[in-house]
Formats: sequence, structure tokens, C-alpha cells
Amino acid sequence: MRTPPWILIVDDNPTNVSILQARLGVHGYHILTAADGEEALAAAFTHRPDLILLDVMMPKMDGIEVCRRLKSDQALASIPIIMVTAKGEPRDVVAGIEAGCDEYLTKPVDQTALVARVKSMLRIKALHDTVQEQAALLAEQNQSLEARVAEHLAEQRLAARIQTDLLPKAVPVLAGYDFAGKTIPARLVGGDYFDFIPVDETRLAICVGDVSGKGLPASLLMANLQATIRGQTLVQASPEECLRRSNTLLFRCTGADCFVTFFYGILDTREHRFLYSNAGHNPPLLLSGALPPQRLEAGGLVLGVLEDHGYEQETVPLRPGDLLVLYSDGITEAATPEGEQFGDERLLQLIRDYRNETSSALLERILHAVDRYALHCLQSDDRTVVVLKRL
Repeated sequence: MRTPPWILIVDDNPTNVSILQARLGVHGYHILTAADGEEALAAAFTHRPDLILLDVMMPKMDGIEVCRRLKSDQALASIPIIMVTAKGEPRDVVAGIEAGCDEYLTKPVDQTALVARVKSMLRIKALHDTVQEQAALLAEQNQSLEARVAEHLAEQRLAARIQTDLLPKAVPVLAGYDFAGKTIPARLVGGDYFDFIPVDETRLAICVGDVSGKGLPASLLMANLQATIRGQTLVQASPEECLRRSNTLLFRCTGADCFVTFFYGILDTREHRFLYSNAGHNPPLLLSGALPPQRLEAGGLVLGVLEDHGYEQETVPLRPGDLLVLYSDGITEAATPEGEQFGDERLLQLIRDYRNETSSALLERILHAVDRYALHCLQSDDRTVVVLKRL
């Protein structure tokens, strides 16, 4: 990305353009302007800006069509687009998302908040630009999501689709290890997330997270988090570095009520060890021989609460037969109609009883036991379990 970044402001109201120019200009950005949709497309193709602020209601061609055309062009699809408009009905927001915009803001917009969103989006774009392969993958995912949005306008269905699309399509295959992972969404998606990310031929990143909130906002935050985490993994950041950088990005680009519990570890199959850091997530359980179960707690606060926060990391050995179980709070907090929770001790005993089974069999036993305990009642939180076993 160029320094300073180039921002294209598209609005047919000269007053709005002047205000945005003044607020963004003091931060050193190079500002371009366009007064209608056709000018916007011409400027985008000519100058390829780093970010576009786009009005919806304009002459000649509206912002929805401009956004749709930009996002359908392979060379321009990665440019972040923030729609800033007075059209705030739910159908307008859905139309913007269908067109592919990255953010949809309704006027009047707090200028300080807008500048903060611009800064955070430019930072995220700069990170993604350093990993071209990841950027291409994200572009494919965005196109896939856009196609689904056209078929599923209901927010709840869209959120569930996003969550499903972000989860791994298959478990890893690494000699000497057995893996399993699964998420059962709640009635209203609760933001659970897990991933297996190859680092190199002998190392694999394993993560589990739970974002605050429900529904579409939670799933969109989860999508942004996955992009950030995968980018950090591809540049081979350590668990501590990954959580620290992700925390800073989340703090700067989300509201005060948004946070994420997150566990991130790197499995080294050559040295047979697990390097991890935990940002306030349920501590995974490590069972090793006859030793007492170990809870992997080293780390720090949840992501997104304090901007400058450091994280501890630790390394644990993995001996033959060792078992590691990662899970979200939807497992231990699953409750009966009377409000009694499944709990940590019941989970631990279940793992002890069936630790010799395959990872997939143990995972299914856990999910079945939780569901049966809760008397098959619909729960308010997702349930996620990831199992790793050294054979």
C-alpha cells in the first residue's frame, strides 16, 4: 500500500466532500474526489485507491451499482469500501452487503468514529497486502459470501452461513497425530470459531475463539478475526505476537462492547511440543499419562479490551498417548431447563473415561453427552470442541 494511502471520496454533495476532506486531510491521506458513480468508477480504475468512501444516492449511477462493479473486478475487489448514506432501512443495509461493501454507515456519522474506522481498515489492508496468497483466498470467500447473501436475506441465516463457511473443511493429516473439530451453532449464532492453519510441513496452528454478541455482527467480527489470525500465521508470528497484534487491531476497529476470547497454539510435530497463548478463553485440558490434568491458562486478557496489552506464552511437551481438548463455554455452560450447567468436572470425567478412543469418537461423545444432559433443549450459545491426540 502506498504511503500516504490514497482515499477516494464519492459524494454528489460538495459540503459533505469538504467535511470529509478536512477531517481526513489532517491525517496525511492523499484525497481523491468524485461527484457521481461514473466518475467514481473512472477514478478507481485510474488511480486504484487504497480505500473508498462511497455515497449511495447519486446521479448517473448509484453507489450500490458502483460497489457491485468494483467488487466484481478482480483487480479492484480488495479495495475496502465504506458506504456512508442516509438510507438506513434494513433492506438498504442488505443491498449494500449484497453489493460487497465492507462497512455500511448511516448518516449522520460521528466524524471521529469514521476516521477511526478508516484507519483500522487501512491497517488491516496493509497487513493483508503482505500476504498475497491469503488476500486471494479472502477474495474468493467474499465472492462466495456475496452469492449466498443473494439467496439468504434473513440475518440469522446469513450469520449461520458465514460461520459455517469460515470453519475448516477437513481435519489435518499429520503423521503420529489424530485430530477432530466441530462447532454446533446455537439457534442464533453465538460467534464460536476454530481453525487449523498450516505453518509449514511440520507445524500446525490450532485456535479456538468466541466473539461477543450474537447473529450477524458476531459472525462478521469472526470473519475479520479469521483474516487477521490467518495473516499472522502465514508470516509465522509466535502465539504471543499473534494475540498481541490481533488485540490491537480489534481494539481499534471495534466498539467498546466487542471482545473475543481466543486460544492460539502451534503444534510442532518434529519436536512434539505445543507452544500456546490464551486470551481469556476456556483453558484447554491436557491429559498426559498418570499426571493430573493440566489447564493451559498462560496468556492474558480477552482480545479488544486494552489496546497495548502483552500476552504470556508457554510450551508443553506432547508425549505418546497425550490428549488435548479445546472447547468453548457453550459446552460447560449448557444448561437443563432448571438452569443447572454441565460444568467443568463433568467434562473432565467424560474425557478421562473415554481418552483412549479416537479423537473424532471422543468429540462426538462429548457433544452427545452435553446434548443429552441439557435434555435436547435449544441453547443460547454455540458449542465447539477440538481434540488433538498424539498417537
